[in-house]
Amino acid sequence: MSYVKNLLTIQKRTNVDENENGTALHRAVQMGNAVMAKSLLDNRSVWVDEEDGHGKTALHYSMEQNSIELVEVLIAGGANVDCVDFQGTSACHLACKEGKIDAVRVSLAL
Repeated sequence: MSYVKNLLTIQKRTNVDENENGTALHRAVQMGNAVMAKSLLDNRSVWVDEEDGHGKTALHYSMEQNSIELVEVLIAGGANVDCVDFQGTSACHLACKEGKIDAVRVSLAL
């Protein structure tokens, strides 16, 4: 649980840092930690569709990683699969473009 607390302190940054680096959920996803991501969502510590400084949500990063477990956690936590980044790219479109088909299949099945 101390990992979750450490991630939550990431959110206590200036707005500039927060916009660029994202939330504790972004960090958990970037580390590939589905347990931490689920804990953050279960505790309602973060908003699942919060964007980072590039307009990407945690779902964008989980799809880029082709992490089926993280995609499942985020969608179960209410992630909007239609959110787009600043380039107008949805998480599914990004995953397809990068050949991460497993993550796309999971997101479409849920």
